[in-house]
Amino acid sequence: MKSHKILNPAPSTPETFSIIGLGASAGALEALKSVSPSPADMLELIDELQIHQAELEIQNEELKRAQDELSDLHREYERLYEFAPCGYLTLNARRIVTRANLTAMSLLGETKHGLLHSGIGRLVAPGWMDPYHDALHNAAKTGEKQCIELMLKKTNGSAGWVRADIEADRDDAGAAMQWRMVLLNIAETKEMEAQLRHARKMESIGTMAGGVAHNFNNMLCVILGNAELAMDYAADMGPARKFLAQIMMAGQRGADLVKQILKFSHKTDHAYSRIDAVAVIEETIRFLRSVVSTTVDIRADLPHAEIPFAGDPAQIQQVLMNLCLNSAREIEEMGGTIDIAAGIATLKPADVKQRPGLSPGEYVKITVRDNGPGIDPGVIDRIFDPFFTTQEVGKGDGLGLSVVHGVVKDHGGAVFVDSRPGDGAVFTLFFPAASEKPRAEPGPTGEIPTGGETILFVDDEESIANMATLMIEKLGYEVQTLLDPAAALTLFRSAPQRFDLVISDMSMPRMTGIALFEKLREIRSDIPVILCTGHSAHIDQAKAEALGIDGFVMKPVGGRELGMAIRKALDGAKADQSSGVSSINIAI
Repeated sequence: MKSHKILNPAPSTPETFSIIGLGASAGALEALKSVSPSPADMLELIDELQIHQAELEIQNEELKRAQDELSDLHREYERLYEFAPCGYLTLNARRIVTRANLTAMSLLGETKHGLLHSGIGRLVAPGWMDPYHDALHNAAKTGEKQCIELMLKKTNGSAGWVRADIEADRDDAGAAMQWRMVLLNIAETKEMEAQLRHARKMESIGTMAGGVAHNFNNMLCVILGNAELAMDYAADMGPARKFLAQIMMAGQRGADLVKQILKFSHKTDHAYSRIDAVAVIEETIRFLRSVVSTTVDIRADLPHAEIPFAGDPAQIQQVLMNLCLNSAREIEEMGGTIDIAAGIATLKPADVKQRPGLSPGEYVKITVRDNGPGIDPGVIDRIFDPFFTTQEVGKGDGLGLSVVHGVVKDHGGAVFVDSRPGDGAVFTLFFPAASEKPRAEPGPTGEIPTGGETILFVDDEESIANMATLMIEKLGYEVQTLLDPAAALTLFRSAPQRFDLVISDMSMPRMTGIALFEKLREIRSDIPVILCTGHSAHIDQAKAEALGIDGFVMKPVGGRELGMAIRKALDGAKADQSSGVSSINIAI
């Protein structure tokens, strides 16, 4: 503050005093009154007071401006704090929440009233309490930031995942005065991790299933092939044929079951094609009956006609499996029913108002209904959310219904649920209907074609080789059978024109069927080859055709299928030979 000069009173007055700015004391004013300053001094005093008043007004304006700026900064800070992408929490020494932003409340599923002045331990899922308290303790003990992942069990029943960064403010004695926590939503990361684990698990299951399928199909090939031969030889034995027919039926059911396991467990690129909803549902029900409890009755209400739509049959089966297994878990203890129905539904503009995500048109409608306890109305809106589950922690990953929702959406459809407590649940699936029916594959008709050509049959399983030899000889062919692919190659090299066709297994010791095929073609480029396999990740129908293999047969194979494949390969080779010249390369 500016200092003012001494005002001189009348000469006869010895006192002197000073007035400093507006801070003059009451005593100084009294002293001023007790003297008689000159008019000039009074004018000078008034002038200086006016100057100080102007300075004070300027200072007041600057102070107000600073206060306004501070208020703006505070409001901006509050907005940044409340709506930050991370949740912020402050806990006092008793681990009670004293401050929280809106993001934290959203992550924890709490209101401000419910979260403040309470602990968050009640929101931590069972099994995660110890890591939570350990992190608080370690932050206070070491003074270092602690980073942990926590699974939450919110008061509304839903689950969530957060990463918590925890720091402690300590006093001079090292005791925690408060903790500051930063919460980051990692639900999407956890979902991706779960999907990756699921993919790896399915890959492992697919690999295991492939090995089981190969061995099991080889056994079924022997069972079904010998049963078929026995039925031919037991034509006049009525009772025996009936028993053999039962063996054939059971063996074929086993073969169908292997196909279902492979289709369900083996992850492949999903290519949409025209499929029949009725056929997919029937296949799924056959598979379900082998895995759900016998207390669960699965019923189907399906039309006789096909219901075509574009989709991936393996994915649709997974959807139906997830829905039915969920229902089965709810009703298996007391027993109950699962009803599956399918048909065509035409949605009009008024209908789609109640079916968000759909447009007017024709749809394939599939319903899965159970008579279980139903779904709590408080959670029904969240059942398709990833990680949401009403099961105990550790007994379900909460991904089953989210997978259902994702698959149906990818197919251009929608899924809806209707349920009341005590009255079961109904899941309704809509898929855009196809404009035409899928083309049916022609079934086997007429007599099995026969022939008189010479065939080299190669399979390392002696029982399969013996059965196949009898089956092929019954068709009129001459058969040379070998169990070792190297020996078969040596024999073929010694007389390449002796054989009209080679039939080889795919998986054999020291040489695969593909390797044998390539070496045979090096010797004789026009030799037709049929490849047989119980299962192989390295070959399928498309790959066989791309390699130039003349036929591809999956075990177990019956006499009709094998006879058709043999005749087709031989006739195709003859047609090629009539339009070109074959060559033989003899390696010395």
